[in-house]
Amino acid sequence: MALNPTASSQNNKTSRLPLILGLVGLALILGMAAMVAFYPFHYAALNAEVKKADGHFYITNNADYELKDVRLLLNADYKLNTPALLAHTIYSPALTEFKKDDGTFFSLDYWVNDLYITAITPEKQTVSNIFKFNQ
Repeated sequence: MALNPTASSQNNKTSRLPLILGLVGLALILGMAAMVAFYPFHYAALNAEVKKADGHFYITNNADYELKDVRLLLNADYKLNTPALLAHTIYSPALTEFKKDDGTFFSLDYWVNDLYITAITPEKQTVSNIFKFNQ
C-alpha cells in the first residue's frame, strides 16, 4: 500500500494550526500586559495648599478650575466631603466637622498627623495629595 504524500502534508498543516493560534494568543496577552504595566494608574497631584490654624483647615484650590466631589480624610479615620471647591478659593472646615464612620467626631485634643484630599477635575480625572503636619 502506497502512502499519499498530500494527505501527510495536510495533517502537518492541521497539527500546526493550534500551535500558531496559541502563539498569536500569547503575543496578544503579552502585548496587553505591557500596555497595562505602563498605564498611569496613579492620581495626578492636587494643586492645593493646606494650612491648619485656630481649629480649622484652610484649603486653597490653586487650580484654574473647580474641583468636584472633594473628599477629605483626616488621620486616615475622620472623613468630610464637600461637593465642590471653586478655583482660587479657600475652604475652611473646622476640625470638629470631621467624623468617623461610626459617627465619632474629631476632637481638638487629638493630634493632627495628615490630611489626604481627593477630588475630580472637569476632565473627570482624579487628583489627590497628602498633607503632613508637624506636631
